[in-house]
Amino acid sequence: MHAPAKLELDAAALTTLALLHQGLNRTIVTSGALNVTQYRVLLKAFEAAEPARISDLATALSLRPNVVTQAADHLERLALVTRMPHPGDGRSVALAVTPLGRDRIAAVDAALTAHLDDVLSPLPPEQAAQFRGAVESSGAGMERTATTHAAAVTSSYVTGIAEAHRGVKGVLEQVARVSFTECRVMLNVAEAGNRARVSDVAAALGLPASTVTRAVDRLEEKGWARRSNDQEDWRAVYIGLTDEGLRLLDVLRDTLVSFGRWRFYRHLSEQQRDVAYYANRALAESLLKAHAESANGSG
Repeated sequence: MHAPAKLELDAAALTTLALLHQGLNRTIVTSGALNVTQYRVLLKAFEAAEPARISDLATALSLRPNVVTQAADHLERLALVTRMPHPGDGRSVALAVTPLGRDRIAAVDAALTAHLDDVLSPLPPEQAAQFRGAVESSGAGMERTATTHAAAVTSSYVTGIAEAHRGVKGVLEQVARVSFTECRVMLNVAEAGNRARVSDVAAALGLPASTVTRAVDRLEEKGWARRSNDQEDWRAVYIGLTDEGLRLLDVLRDTLVSFGRWRFYRHLSEQQRDVAYYANRALAESLLKAHAESANGSG
């Protein structure tokens, strides 16, 4: 049994991506006091055979040079990297990872490995390994330089999740100036029969009700959503997409499917695509359950 020949996009897919990225960022912040971009710059500088120039790191990571420069400034303040003349071009400045930086990479890599084992634990062992392999293959396919050190596999996973999240947000903004959260809300409402309460949408997406409310406010201002009262209980307010909102959602689906096929699926084998498709739905359910338990525990 194979996944649909045409890559499908639904609320579960974006929910899994959102929660995987959230967990990735939280783990890196907790274990390394860095955000995802800063850690990727540190890791890529470590992977380089010699001190790396900002421009080379930006190319390897598909990031703007100014973004890499800001990350490098932060890493230097923490004494994780040091700036020095490039070995092959004394006029250029390069980054070299310090011993403290190497220790930080080891700590974050260990935390990420434990985090991934926990996240994938609801899946059967073979499927968990295949899903992680699919994400890593996608990430490795997007890397511009080879990874050879012990943390290379985790590096590919970080790249796969980070680039998927950044890419989807960028496409939504470019096509229709729709935020990631707004698109997730639209997908969920449409899948619920185009009639859903804020509380139900929030629970389904693992978001605070206030976040969903603000997203609906923006969608309503743009003419893509509307609120209506229940005929039997006037206190119950439902969200629905307008005709224009439904047309836009079709465009967003097609655009993201094309983007996903070009940016990620082309790096995967047919078996990895199947695993990614089916494991995604199981992960969405388990991640939402873990998110709800965490929220209740901290409330």
